[in-house]
This record gives sequence, structure tokens and C-alpha cells, in this order.
Amino acid sequence: MQSHTRTRFFTCILLALCCLCGASGLRAQAVDSMDEVADDPGQLFQRAQAAQARNQLDRALALYDEALKLRPEYPEAEYQKGVALTGLNRLPEAERALRRAAELRTEWALPQTALGLLFTQQKRDKEAEPFLRRALELDPEDQTTLIAYAQLWLRAGDKAAALALYKRATSDESGEADTWAARGTLERLVGDDKAALISLRHALLLDPKNIIAREERAELSATANDYARAAEDLQFLIAEQKQSPRVTLWQQRLTELRALATRQAAGLPDNGPTTTAAVPAATVDAANNADPAVARPALRALLQTDPKNAVAHARLCAIDRANDPANALAHCRTALELDPRNADYATGYAAALVQARRFADAVPVLRQVLALAPDTYAAHANLATALDELKQYDAALVEYQWVNRAKPELAVVYFFIGRDLDLIGEFAPALAAYEIFLARADAQENKVEIERVNLRLPSLRNQIAHGEKRRKPRN
Repeated sequence: MQSHTRTRFFTCILLALCCLCGASGLRAQAVDSMDEVADDPGQLFQRAQAAQARNQLDRALALYDEALKLRPEYPEAEYQKGVALTGLNRLPEAERALRRAAELRTEWALPQTALGLLFTQQKRDKEAEPFLRRALELDPEDQTTLIAYAQLWLRAGDKAAALALYKRATSDESGEADTWAARGTLERLVGDDKAALISLRHALLLDPKNIIAREERAELSATANDYARAAEDLQFLIAEQKQSPRVTLWQQRLTELRALATRQAAGLPDNGPTTTAAVPAATVDAANNADPAVARPALRALLQTDPKNAVAHARLCAIDRANDPANALAHCRTALELDPRNADYATGYAAALVQARRFADAVPVLRQVLALAPDTYAAHANLATALDELKQYDAALVEYQWVNRAKPELAVVYFFIGRDLDLIGEFAPALAAYEIFLARADAQENKVEIERVNLRLPSLRNQIAHGEKRRKPRN
């Protein structure tokens, strides 16, 4: 595995551990502000949780210690204490607390995973292995443990064992983009290029900016002599990851691929009179430019030479969608007509329909995309928007919930879920979704939605308090 993959993995360890305690954070925050007698270990634990959720780790540790004085055999407090100590980089103390939690509750997977991660972070792989193995025995589907154990096998040089674990981690919709990218990398390394392309496509549907997936797909395309497609991936990385230390390497590789693409008639199919001389390399370079003002005229020039170039039509569809929806729609439709089995083109066409507010037309196209490629993130997101605009709130909720599972870090999705639940009269779940949104929302980016929720909450709580029933869905 590439070194930057490992680095990224280890920087995520603390975040993974801290997220494990987040479920009760919102509930506990209200308790922490109360002046209660500190002789109840349960209350102390809740107050510690609230402090930990606010990243007040020293305060949290003091409260966990108070709880443990009152109840020495308190595995949850020992575990969360270990998490807090890890966050403060007090690793020997964290190890003692986590070992104690594991001893107190031998059938609990979380401290086993936390110890495995702690040892892995310190390159103590032999000590990590039995804890990660035991954690998987207790919770066979835990993503954090599967990935950590796969990394362990990878460092030991066993690609097959690591790949098997990554396959388990991506066996359902819960796999994240980095996990799919790592699986694709391993599949390429063991020589299964077809499987690797499928995995990398999954990764890029979840995160189009994923560096590993873009790099790996570029190399797979180059191996298959599809130099133009390989160049597209590298061009995307150069435009989107300007601060990456790998930019120079990408630029060098891109120069090589462009030269190869030019010798292949600028990536265009052999079309009789259409030759490399008819399409200058400079035009191809301009068509690949990340700046729409540069790419647009070059793409139009390419279409003058080859009007059936689906790639050029699809690119114009994407870059014109925001400013010229009608023109984008025409190019999207043409790209799809030229390559009807291309799910990306179908998704682009549907997205252009949504942009043009032709929601009823977009829905069947998006349904067809998802029938062929059920993990297409953009299709789910656009379908949620279209159904919402059509006031089909129950159906829209299904799509928003899929998007939420795919990208739980997107705060605004909780707003849409809460709003649609509210509209169909599911008041208690709506309140829960709104509260998660408010806890995660950005004050500037989500200003309008925050104001709307804050205006709605008093009457919503009143409706819940008076036991109002679910009304008929407004579909």
C-alpha cells in the first residue's frame, strides 16, 4: 500500500475512536450544566461524555476518574477514559485504561478494537493482531476493525489476506470511498484489473476527488492503452489537489500520456479522414483544461471534427450545466444516445434535467441508472432532489437516507431528512434529525437552514408534547 495511504489511515485513528462515544454526547450536554451531587457514577459518566463531546478532554478525564472511584468496575468509563487519553497522546495511560475495560467486559468488541488501533499506531503489530482478531470474532462486520486488520496483513506482505478483509468491508453499502479505493489497489496488485476497475468506480462515485482511486484508475487505463481516459483522471487531480506534494509527479505522467494520446489520433476513434493532423495536440490539451472558459471552445472544435465524440459531449454537458442548462441538456442527451449503456452519461443527463427543473422527466432516467448501478451516489442525490420537488416526500426520504449512509458527514442532509419527516407528520424523528443537523451545521454555510429549523422547533416540540398524530403524506 502506498505510504500516504498508511499515513491517512493513522491520522483517522483518533477520529474513529472519538466517534464511538458521540452517540450520547447530545443527550449528556444538558446534564453537565446542572449542579448535581457528584456521588452518582452514572451522572458523572454522562457529564464526562458531554465534556468529551466538546473536546474538553482534561475535564472529561477528571470526571471519569471520579466515576471510577465510586464504581471501580465500570468498563464504559474505563473505555472512554482510554479514548480521551489517546486524544491527549498519553498512550501508556490509554493502554492501561483500555486493557482494564477489556478485562471487565470480555465480550465487548470496542476496547479490543481500540487496543488494536493503539498498538498499530505505534507499529506494535504483533501485539495488535490478537486484539483485532478478537474484535472481529465479537463484531465480524465492524468497518474500523476490518480495515485496521487488513492494514496489518498488508504490512506483513500478505496481499490476499488484506484483500479478503477489504472485500468484507465493502460487502454492503457501508463501505467508504477510501475503503473501495484500497480494495481496487489490491485487486490491481494481484492482477484482477476488471475487479479493480469496478471497485475504483465505486470509490469515485462516493468521492470523485479521491486521490488513490483516481491514480489507480489512471494507471489501469494507461495499461489498457486508453491514454485519453488516464489523462482525464490525472488532469482532474492536478486541478483539484493543487497543494498535494504529488502534483509534480502527476504533471510528468500527464505529459507522457498526452503524447501517447496524440499518437492515437488525440484519443478520437479511427474515423477515416479524421487524423492526428486534423486535431492539433494543443486543442486536445485545451479540451482537457479544468477552466471551462478554455475547455469549452476546444471541445466545440473537437465536435466540429468528430460530432459523435461522446466524451466531448459529456464534458460540455458537465461544464455548461450551471450556466447554460438548455445547452448542457442537449449535450447530455447526445452523449447518452451515443453510448446508451454508460451510467455516467445517464446520470449526467438526469442531473441536467434536474438543473432545468424537469423533475418528472429526471425520475425515470435516475431509476434506470440505479437499476444498473445501485451505488451511484450522484443518481441517489439527484433523485432525492427531484422527488422532493415533486412533493413525493416518502420516496425522497428513502433517497436522502441512502445519501446519509453514504456521506454521514454532510450536515445539510439531516436538514432535508428532518424537513421531509416533518412534512409527513413524523414529528419525533423529525425533531431528532433537526437536532443532529443543528449540532453539525456550519454557521455560515447552513445559515438559512439553521434559521428555518430554529423557527420551526418551538411549534414542533409543542406538537410532540400534545401527542399530535401523523397526518397523511403530502405526495
